[in-house]
Amino acid sequence: MLLQGVRILDLTYYIAGPVGTQVLADLGAETIKVEGPFASTRTRVDETPENGGSRPRVVVAYTGFNFLNRNKRSVVLNLASDEGKEVFRDLVRISDLIVENYSLRVMRNFGFEYPALREINPGIIVISMPGYGREGPYREYASWGETIESTAGLTQMTGYEDGPPLRSAIYMPDPFSGMYAAMAAMVCLNQRSKTGQGQHVTVSHLESASQLSGEVVLDYAMNGRNGRRMGSHNKYRAPHGVYPCAGDDEWVAIDVGGEEEWDAFRAALGDPDWAREPRFADVLARHANQDALDQHIADWTRRREKSEVAATLQGVGVAAGAVQNAGDLVEDPHLNERGYFWRYAENLDGHPKVAFPGGRATYEGAPTNVLRRSAAFGEDNAYVLGGLLGYSDGQIDRLRELEVTLDILPKF
Repeated sequence: MLLQGVRILDLTYYIAGPVGTQVLADLGAETIKVEGPFASTRTRVDETPENGGSRPRVVVAYTGFNFLNRNKRSVVLNLASDEGKEVFRDLVRISDLIVENYSLRVMRNFGFEYPALREINPGIIVISMPGYGREGPYREYASWGETIESTAGLTQMTGYEDGPPLRSAIYMPDPFSGMYAAMAAMVCLNQRSKTGQGQHVTVSHLESASQLSGEVVLDYAMNGRNGRRMGSHNKYRAPHGVYPCAGDDEWVAIDVGGEEEWDAFRAALGDPDWAREPRFADVLARHANQDALDQHIADWTRRREKSEVAATLQGVGVAAGAVQNAGDLVEDPHLNERGYFWRYAENLDGHPKVAFPGGRATYEGAPTNVLRRSAAFGEDNAYVLGGLLGYSDGQIDRLRELEVTLDILPKF
């Protein structure tokens, strides 16, 4: 494993932070998720209405948690207690990296800001992921993917020209922040191998997401223009959009570039008379008449299956892709042939062969399958406290009595 021998203390929750530590855990780093005795229940339950809504169903294999925390161990520590702080200091002494995505006040209140951690272990690397960074007027603001998405300018660009801004259906900024954090960790580990010195890195959720607004920011800086919403259209290419196909809620995405691609696209459609009309003669004309163009294309696509349309157009050099739902993705022959989906060896809550999205890159000689499902709450308390730190059974029992550590997820 590429990061074998690296030990990470994972103080992350929800999505952005866990994505970063997931990348490192998948590469072989021993990643110990440090969970609070009570706060962790928020991320370990399924709160969807189908599962009770106001009375969440606690599940070890809750899909969101399991996806983000595979290949990680779990130790429960109350860092608000003096005893919990001392245990954490012992863990810092034997670790390489700490990743946390709390708001600024949390590590400060614990007494574990970077200068204090560096005194414990001069070589420790700390990756902090506050939503808005450590400076600036927003630094104490609460941060969530859907609000960061708007503050970063992404929502303003999304939607139809005659409609309001729309947020994405996912917490899009979160994985970007996580990937930046993983990259920063690798850079710091490389630096430490040469200098022996640790490092403190701040990864701002807002700044990571704002990278995606680079083109419109430059357009405003150079031309004074604010980008406008265009739905599925593109300001440089036409046709460019998502078109209905045969079946219920079935679609295909099509992107046609220059004239050579347009000629190939027109031929694939059977060279219909409408495609030779002057209003579609070149990309500028097609761009000016996109609504009429889209209607003609939709008349052709809605009589065909989405994968058939995509394959036909790809066969003549035109970019196209079926709009796949979750079921399509799991059954996708290309992803499955490449071994993208990882399946745990053991059943998860009675669900055998659960498929989880796999790695983000393929490393020659590295394992391609997940090694370990996400740990149950406190599952590795004995390993971490007894095995790594050498605490006696009596010491561990004392920590349980004080509720510094727990082995069972507390009830609501």
